Formats: sequence, structure tokens, C-alpha cells
Amino acid sequence: AGATAEYRKLVQLDPHNYQMINALALVLIDRYEKEAEFDDSKKTEAVGLWHQSLALSPNQEDVKALLKKWGGK
Repeated sequence: AGATAEYRKLVQLDPHNYQMINALALVLIDRYEKEAEFDDSKKTEAVGLWHQSLALSPNQEDVKALLKKWGGK
């Protein structure tokens, strides 16, 4: 939870930093994948963060691909 908490703090300090938002989303997806019992709230939060990131910077093909993979529209 340490990395997640640190990224959350950084995103709160600069909510327009789409790179930091993407980093937090990737940490959440990584944790989602590694847990024996999948916690859908982590996946849902990651998808929401990627949407937020795209709203700030729409030309992120890598983020669009992650959304497609993880069920975001």
C-alpha cells in the first residue's frame, strides 16, 4: 500500500499531472492482477483514472489501449 499511498498524495497535490495519474492507475492494475482474489474496486479506480488522464491529455494511445484491455470505454 506504500506506493499506492505515495502516488495518491502526488495526484492530490497536482491533479492535472496526467503522467502521475497514469502511474497510480498502473500500480492499481498491478495490484489487481497479483491478488489471489481480484478486487474490482482497484480495476474500477484505474479505469476512472485513465479517463481522467485522457481528459487532460487526449492523445495518449497507450492509455487508450489500456482502457480497451481493462474494459473502459
